[in-house]
Amino acid sequence: MESVEKGNVLLNKLYNYPDDDSKPWKQNVLVVASGLNLDDELSFGFNDASLELCQNYVTPQGFSCSKVFRYPSKPEHEPFQGEGPKIREEINKGTVLLNYYGHGAGSQWDLVFTIDDIYLLENNGRLPVIFSVTCYTAHFDNQDVFGEQFNSVEGKGSIGFFGSSGLTWWGVGTAINKKVFNEIFNLRNYVIGKAIFNAKNQVSGGGIWGQQVSLLTYLGDPVMRLALPDYPDFAISSSDISLIPESPVVGDTILAKINIMNWGTVFPGDSVVVELFAESSDTTYQVGITKLPSFGERDSVYFPWVLNSGGLYKLTAQINETEMIIEEDHSDNIASELFIIFDISQPNTLKPIDGFVTTTNTVDFLFSDIGHYLNIDLEYYVEIDTSVNFTTPLISSGKVTPTGAFMEWETPNLASGVYFWRARIFDGSSFGDWSKERSFSVMSNNINGYYAHDKILKTFNTYNINYSEETKSLSLNTDPLPPRVSEKTFIEDIFIDPELSDTLTLTALTTDGTYLYFGTLSWIEVQNGGDGRSRIYRVGTGKNGTTKGQFYGPFTQFYDKINNTLAYHSDGFIYIPTGDPYNITRINISTGQIDTANVPAGLLAWDFSRPVIDGGVILNSNGEYLYNLTVFDTAGNNKYTLRTFDPNNNWSLARPDIVLYGISFPAFVGCYVHNDYIYTVENLSHNTTRMHRLNDGFFVEEWRPIFDFQKYFAWCWDWTNDHIYASTYSTFLSYETKFSKFAGYYVDAEGTIESPKIGLAAWWNNLEYNLDKPGTSGESRADLLGLNNTTKQCDTLLVNIPGSLPLHSVDSSKYSYLKVSFTLTDSS
Repeated sequence: MESVEKGNVLLNKLYNYPDDDSKPWKQNVLVVASGLNLDDELSFGFNDASLELCQNYVTPQGFSCSKVFRYPSKPEHEPFQGEGPKIREEINKGTVLLNYYGHGAGSQWDLVFTIDDIYLLENNGRLPVIFSVTCYTAHFDNQDVFGEQFNSVEGKGSIGFFGSSGLTWWGVGTAINKKVFNEIFNLRNYVIGKAIFNAKNQVSGGGIWGQQVSLLTYLGDPVMRLALPDYPDFAISSSDISLIPESPVVGDTILAKINIMNWGTVFPGDSVVVELFAESSDTTYQVGITKLPSFGERDSVYFPWVLNSGGLYKLTAQINETEMIIEEDHSDNIASELFIIFDISQPNTLKPIDGFVTTTNTVDFLFSDIGHYLNIDLEYYVEIDTSVNFTTPLISSGKVTPTGAFMEWETPNLASGVYFWRARIFDGSSFGDWSKERSFSVMSNNINGYYAHDKILKTFNTYNINYSEETKSLSLNTDPLPPRVSEKTFIEDIFIDPELSDTLTLTALTTDGTYLYFGTLSWIEVQNGGDGRSRIYRVGTGKNGTTKGQFYGPFTQFYDKINNTLAYHSDGFIYIPTGDPYNITRINISTGQIDTANVPAGLLAWDFSRPVIDGGVILNSNGEYLYNLTVFDTAGNNKYTLRTFDPNNNWSLARPDIVLYGISFPAFVGCYVHNDYIYTVENLSHNTTRMHRLNDGFFVEEWRPIFDFQKYFAWCWDWTNDHIYASTYSTFLSYETKFSKFAGYYVDAEGTIESPKIGLAAWWNNLEYNLDKPGTSGESRADLLGLNNTTKQCDTLLVNIPGSLPLHSVDSSKYSYLKVSFTLTDSS
């Protein structure tokens, strides 16, 4: 430690360690693997080396192993793919030990996790010891070294750091690392200094082995004992008790499932007793008892349970209360949960079924009265309307009381048409939730089963599909959609001819539709050894007589700071923030004249959300207004704030500032606007993009534009030709210098429709649907999906099904609910 203050931070952590009493983090090990790129991962095998630690040392002892792999190179790696935010998320959850494999330096791991990430952590008292046998991360004679930063950050970070104070030999470093893991997990040597000392003593002191032993350094208290448990530690919570089926009826044979956690070690050669008891208003009895052999983090047992009467039951599960074995903590071994055998929160509807069709003018409602079996007087309420909104229901039943085991009610006379209905129960003290909206139709011809038509089609889940009030049908949307940068909307790459020198970067970008104007941002100029000033250059777009990709050299005599933005506006000027938040430099693209415009309200700095001298400013134009975006709100929270200027009205504010919904990207790089939307982009992981509405800041969606990370850095919209342009740059990754062009408004040739879940069915008869193809360019596909009663997941049963299909072969005991998925494509 370089100061008493930093030393006191670590001492305070050590004094209170472990400063979080929760159990999961104390038996969890986090392995993180990175590398420069996929080829680097394939060369070194960081992911598999991490899995080896889990499989050979951690999991066999009963502990859990969380994983984050930056570059999955095998199918088994894919579920754990993640970048810096995912690493932070896993650290925040809590881990007793974190192991990193990859490349490192004095301030980062492969630039996927840097010192900045340390200060974004929120792991509080769940402090890990970090193993980082990679270059220079424990270079302790540097006060800003990565490991010391981890230890010295207050209220979070790490409790100790084991890393290299110099270069690391991959094979040697990992071999020693595995010996430390063996000491800790297989030999249960939890005193960290002793485990490291013993491991180092097991290797040769000569050559690179001796050098690596000397370089591997522990930053922290060597006599500290890791918070790993010594014994098993069983736990059951109320949520660990469940029933199969979930809503049983009297007479069903029920399986009571008990999930059991072991927050401690395995217990080989021994077993533990699990018991289940049931209690009702008039009796208490043991449902069952069983023994479990040694297990790791989790296991489960099932008890058959036969009920002779309904009502409210309390199930109590307990572990290690009989024939007890030694364990860490015995306080959470008993849990109880209440179960109502009949679910009275929803009416048990017998008829009408959803999608019911009748030729009469009245509809009979019949519910099985749950209260009859539970000896509870229930009241039923039904509403009917011609829309799913039920704002002013067409018909309300009022209170309807059951007779015997059933509640019956008949509607007044109904005109022909489509109707929606819902129902709920009043138990004497409170109303249950409204049931899911269902439909029925009054028609001249009778149809059996579920029938969806007319407005009922609006209840289907759709993408890029329109409902026509005129034809009462669903059809593929052929109207333009707002921009969505992706492989689908990619038009072309534009490479610069002749090739630019290394001193020029495409880090500031704007366009008037004829030229792409670019320059180097001030902070990048300084970072590259310059004075922070840049010229502005032009490249042809291929429009208005220019040659696409042709480098036309400097534009005007401008040579000044570009503080984060170039922005062309419809008034014919390129605007450049050069340091004065109340005056902005501008260039007339027709005359080349350079002057300034006064900004009375002030330009907001991207990182302060207020005007700052020499602050970086994010500006973008949609032709109507210029938008000034910040990454923080006025309170310093990670929320985008948007200021809207009207340059045509003396740079007055067009409206009050608004805060966009959600949080801002930690690795925010830029934005672009298109008519009614603003798009924010990050540049550490696939240029993930978020779309917000300009009028109210509403969050619309988030997506990864292109899976193959292109390192896009600067963005703009050409509203003349409706194209989105992006330029590439990276301070630490190799990239191809280019501009990429994407469509603005575009027509998606594909749409999807998914019916509601249809059932519960005792058997299946037939499926029919009508799909009209107005032209030869229309293509469609229909698939049959079934909800698996065991897995609770939808299985694809048949693909490309015809318009009429017998369903007798579908096993209703396995698939009691079906739905149909349609894909519509316009191939013209």
